[in-house]
Amino acid sequence: MNRLITVFFLIPIVLFSQVEIKTFYNENDTTKINEIFYVVSKTNMIKNGIYLKYYQNGVLKVKGFYKQNKKDSIWFDFFENGMKLSKIEYENDLKNGIYVKYFENIIDSGYYKQGKKDSLWYKYNLKGTLNSFGYYKNDKKNGIWKYYDNGYIERTETFLDNIKQGECLILTIKGDTLAKGIYNKNSTDKDLWTFYKKDKFDFIAETQDTLKIIEDKQHYRGGLKELSFYISNEMQKYDLSFLKEHYKVYVKFTVKSFGEISNIKIIHSIPNNVPNEIKEILKKVFLNMPSWIPGYQNGILVDVDMVLPVKI
Repeated sequence: MNRLITVFFLIPIVLFSQVEIKTFYNENDTTKINEIFYVVSKTNMIKNGIYLKYYQNGVLKVKGFYKQNKKDSIWFDFFENGMKLSKIEYENDLKNGIYVKYFENIIDSGYYKQGKKDSLWYKYNLKGTLNSFGYYKNDKKNGIWKYYDNGYIERTETFLDNIKQGECLILTIKGDTLAKGIYNKNSTDKDLWTFYKKDKFDFIAETQDTLKIIEDKQHYRGGLKELSFYISNEMQKYDLSFLKEHYKVYVKFTVKSFGEISNIKIIHSIPNNVPNEIKEILKKVFLNMPSWIPGYQNGILVDVDMVLPVKI
């Protein structure tokens, strides 16, 4: 079994001495470094100075700086291929300052204040195109958030302390209103919405019943690749170590005419003995999914049923 071992090196400094600590992935192979960091002394193991962590293939994983055992200054995280994952500024072990997350391109950027999001925040799709932006105050969405599709504003939502509260608009490429609705504490209902006919701006009193095949298909903002990225990221937030095999789970849901997801059901899986814990996790992931771009039938926004396979 591989064990981490520690080697001490004395590093001369003009004003004082620090001890360099190296840990290794394998005690029999000191070429595979796990970590390099500095402490005040052998008897005072408080981290103070540059911190480096590596993948087993030797590629740098984390680069940062400790001040009296607390993260300080700008920290960088890297993918195993060497590409940048994140750039985060710390002070006194709290995120404080610039925050940028990457996936080839920038996908998330803003500023933290004492460990909480507190600024105008920008989110991008995997191609690097703007997906949404709005304000965080005290780590919660507040005010109007704007959502984009292919470079155009597709939707605006109003938030109060991270809760959808107030007017929501769904727009055409030209900026005309397709639908206008009201949220009350994250909840909305079709009765609270007014719908208009696409490109004609004629008032439509009611939308059609839920459909399965439509003229203008509903889609997740950014496409299937973005949807897969979202589901993968959300699933990583849960401990799935109890799984003994992989599953392909079919999730049925409705994309409402105002873009929200509802009626989430697990209808099938391969193998068919998927644990109930996975079913519940998937329902949460889909329930918390960002709003979709709804579909049209005869120029009218409609509810649409979908089935999506998810590999776990």
